[in-house]
Order: sequence, then C-alpha cells, then structure tokens
Amino acid sequence: MASAASAPASKFAVRGSNGIWACSLPDGARDESGVRDDARDCNSMVYSADGSRFAWVNNASVQVARTSDGQVLHSFPFPRTFALTFSPKGSFLAAWEPYTVRKGVPAGEHNMHVWNAASGECVASYVQKKNEGWQPLWSSDEQLCARIVTGEVHFF
Repeated sequence: MASAASAPASKFAVRGSNGIWACSLPDGARDESGVRDDARDCNSMVYSADGSRFAWVNNASVQVARTSDGQVLHSFPFPRTFALTFSPKGSFLAAWEPYTVRKGVPAGEHNMHVWNAASGECVASYVQKKNEGWQPLWSSDEQLCARIVTGEVHFF
C-alpha cells in the first residue's frame, strides 16, 4: 500500500477573476506546471475521467490540455461553447454551443461537436437545439455511442 507521501498529488482547477489555473491538494497551492489560462471568461471546464486531460472554453476557443504539464494539445475555434464532456476513457471530447438560426441557414448550423481527444480531428457534428440532454452517452468501453434526437435514440 502506498503511503500518503508517495501518492500522486490530487489536482483541481480554479476559475477566478484572473483566469483559470490548477491547484494541488492537500494545501491548495497553485501548480505552476499545470493548466493556466489568463482569459477572464470561462464558460465551462471539465476533466477526463482518468484526470489526464482538462478542457475549458475561454473567450476565443475550446482548449484541451495535458494535466501532467499543462501543455495545450488542441484548440478549437468555438468560443460560444457552453458545455463540455469527455467520453468514459477520455478518447472523445463533446461540446455544445447554443442553437442559432441565421439568414440563409434556416435549419440552423451544427452546434454540437465531437472530437478525437488524441488527434484533435472532428469526428461528428450535429444540430442539437436544447441544452437539456445534449451529451452523447458512451458505453464504458466506448464501442457504442448514443444520442437522443427528437424522441429517438441514435446509435453510432
């Protein structure tokens, strides 16, 4: 059994008037090697289940970083993103922006996006009008993904 002294430090993210940054437990000290963004706007932030990746939305884009050193791995130009979620193994990141209709696009633009968290490739984009229930649901092994669409469940 590992002693408390040899156990890895637990980290958490803090959002404040000076941006977001990582802190370590038990003392809550700022982790200077961790995630850091001085942007004052942060609509959403989320850790992957294993804690290896951290994603957030600043006033310019969705950012994905490695938590061990704070290195930004991917940046996606979707500043209006309101909510984020990782798949169970952290292989995919899904993001939802508020639904809008613009002149010339009466059906609305795709506002829900799913990216491969390792490569940064967008693997799917959909129209998802409501924030409620927007999250795709994955099986624990990520072999299946489902989403609710107008009273139906679509599997991928």
